[in-house]
Amino acid sequence: VYEVLEGTISVEKYAFASILANKIQKVVLPYTIKTIGHGAFYGCGITNYEFRSINAPTLLEDIILLNGVANRPVGEDYSKNSFFYMNFYGYMADGAPHYPGDTSYTNSTLTINYPSNGVGYDNFIYKYFFGNKVLLEEMLEENTRNFINTVEGFASASEVATWNTTNKTKEEVETFANAVKQAHAIKNKLSSTQLAMVDGELITKLSDIESSLKGVKALFGIKVTISSCAIASGSNYKTAYKVGEKFDMTGLTVRITYNDYSEEMVVAKGNFVLSANYDRELRLTDNMVELTGTGSYAGAKISVRGLTVSEGSASTSTTDGIPTWAIIVIVVAVVAVAAGVAVALILIKKSKAKKAVNEVAEGETNTADEGKNDD
Repeated sequence: VYEVLEGTISVEKYAFASILANKIQKVVLPYTIKTIGHGAFYGCGITNYEFRSINAPTLLEDIILLNGVANRPVGEDYSKNSFFYMNFYGYMADGAPHYPGDTSYTNSTLTINYPSNGVGYDNFIYKYFFGNKVLLEEMLEENTRNFINTVEGFASASEVATWNTTNKTKEEVETFANAVKQAHAIKNKLSSTQLAMVDGELITKLSDIESSLKGVKALFGIKVTISSCAIASGSNYKTAYKVGEKFDMTGLTVRITYNDYSEEMVVAKGNFVLSANYDRELRLTDNMVELTGTGSYAGAKISVRGLTVSEGSASTSTTDGIPTWAIIVIVVAVVAVAAGVAVALILIKKSKAKKAVNEVAEGETNTADEGKNDD
């Protein structure tokens, strides 16, 4: 096995041509390879090729011009220069159909290995030069490599935190901040698979640098603006309400993203208020509210969706800190006590009236008895 050195960008024409048979069975081409010259592997006897570049290297062909020799990319169709292109085992025509629909040709016995996320390895030239295809695992793409190399070259967050007007100029800070912003933009474009291939320490380094930069920017008067807001994962806030209740921000955390891609987690309560159109009791038809930032978060807006509002009295609304249901119970109790007192007074009055009647009746009876005795 022969491995071409990493960092090599081109295999020159006839570089491996006519190597004695069985000297090299397999060649490994690094991700940095961009082009392969005319006849670079012509008649070399190598039967197994491993490509580690995401984009299939461009195959160059020499063409004779009146004023000399020049290189140009090989076509990807049945054009003359593609059909009679020479490389690897020989001429393209030796292992490809001579016309559309031709099945009389002999398949190539060469093997090609390339990344599962590779691009261009299925074109006309590669397809017929290599009869056996082996997919390798997904490999780092160009953007991913750029991100890794860029962040590795950044100053540490602790060093950035020491920057001030005595050791840095505003222009230097702005240049570095823009580089950090671009690195974050690259990270945002990476697929989840590619991002998983990046060392977690580099992701943390970038985040820490952004945090340190916030204070440095403020020191140099470099302003950042809020670009977006979203509900932070892990927020635990009330979503089910009764008609007449107001939205409760307790437990809601907002993730604020600035125009330099830095982020900040902010507790909604105390930093946001209900927007004018939603600063009211909830209605049966409501399923969302809008919040507006205050203070240093002025201008920020976020919609909180997924609310449900059902019929019934507001069970959790409060008045001066006393739940409504408690007030109702107190009122009912007071009314009950008052009613009990009234009934007692009536009974006492009735009792006294009855006693008075009995006393009058008893007096009349005594008078009548005395009259009889006189007779």
